Amino acid sequence: MWITKITQRIELLATKSKIIFYLVLLYYRLLVKRETALANIGKDDRVLCIGGGMCPYTAILLHRYTNAKVTVVDNDRHCAEKSRCFLRRMGLGDIHVCHGDGACINCTDYTVIHVAMQVSPKDAVVSRIVKEAPNGARVLVRMPKHCVKSLYCNFNKQPFRFDSQVKHSVFSNVHNTSVCVVGQNPAEDLYHNLGVAV
Repeated sequence: MWITKITQRIELLATKSKIIFYLVLLYYRLLVKRETALANIGKDDRVLCIGGGMCPYTAILLHRYTNAKVTVVDNDRHCAEKSRCFLRRMGLGDIHVCHGDGACINCTDYTVIHVAMQVSPKDAVVSRIVKEAPNGARVLVRMPKHCVKSLYCNFNKQPFRFDSQVKHSVFSNVHNTSVCVVGQNPAEDLYHNLGVAV
């Protein structure tokens, strides 16, 4: 996806310039604040951000707003390494960053899993999370606005039961963030127990 390349260039600039970093941070501030309230994220949560990029704004803000323990996974080894170095320079070395595939990551130790909009294939990643995350885990999934939907991986929400959502600003490319609480739906529990992806 070419949107990924553009985002990576912006993030690379943000890792080199505090001015660019703080300007882009303004874009994410309200978005992440709304997501934090939607999923009721607190300091006792263990948060996994799938798709962090070189400059993991969502992870930084989730940690800042909640003081929760945050882990970032990115499937691009170069991005994960740049992210680790950047976070250390910013004094945020307590945000753990690892290289890995979101569709294969072990999510059983996390109470909140945040799926970035550029994650691909999103269906496979969310299916695995819903199947393997512990009951009560909150899964946050960002959805693009209709006008930019073609720039991102297709995602079929139908098989998943999203409990609620929060809409975002007209100035954002994110239409809404939806939350699914694992184990809240009896049918989902049945699928979970049978080992069937829902």
